[in-house]
Amino acid sequence: MHPSLKEIAVNMSKRSPNDELEHYAVTILADEEGNPCWTCQSYWVGFEDEERKIELRQARLVLASNLTQVLRDSLKEGCLVVETPNELAIFFLLGGHAVIERILAETALPEVLKPHPVVQTGFTGFRSTKDMPKTVFQRATTKRQRMSILKRDGYRCKICGRSAYNNVDVTLHVHHIRPWAERGLTHDDNLITLCHTCHEGLDPHYELSLFGLLTESGELLDVESSRRKHLEAVRRYREESFKRLREL
Repeated sequence: MHPSLKEIAVNMSKRSPNDELEHYAVTILADEEGNPCWTCQSYWVGFEDEERKIELRQARLVLASNLTQVLRDSLKEGCLVVETPNELAIFFLLGGHAVIERILAETALPEVLKPHPVVQTGFTGFRSTKDMPKTVFQRATTKRQRMSILKRDGYRCKICGRSAYNNVDVTLHVHHIRPWAERGLTHDDNLITLCHTCHEGLDPHYELSLFGLLTESGELLDVESSRRKHLEAVRRYREESFKRLREL
């Protein structure tokens, strides 16, 4: 009897990669509109622009056994092992994290593995510039973005908590955590509300710990929040994937 799709998927999610093979690490998720998003473990290969704000990054080979263990056991995000064409088809259906055998990936996913222009918007990770608004490359926030950041931060300084509501001497600033002069972007993930006193008192001006004030836990690496967001993006991808399958 042939194993069912579910049985194959479960096997892919539990078994260890073949250490005699080379692998790439690829992730497929869906954004809030249900559009698929591809990412991969990558390395720097250059800059696209003279200001050096846009990096070029290319897929790299990974230590598949180590990575699957971290994704499954430490981060609790799961990881499929993909070493055959049939398993690749199942990965396309289910999405999430996967380690994919090198030749299989290079044959089926050349566009994903080639160098891509990306930017670092927050503390970790890179995002494609493909759908990035042009305003992130402008030094000043737009009026709409400024009000969005103030609202997100509760109209209070994220360091001292003071608000202009009950402190007439308070002026609120929208601050670039990674400074504009140091390749920082005008992106929500790099912006934070500070009062004029805390803003002027920053020393050094690039205070990395401020990124932690934007996470739910207050930590630079909010593992639990990242896990929830990842699993939600996987759920959205699978819903869209099975919807398209039913329409065939």
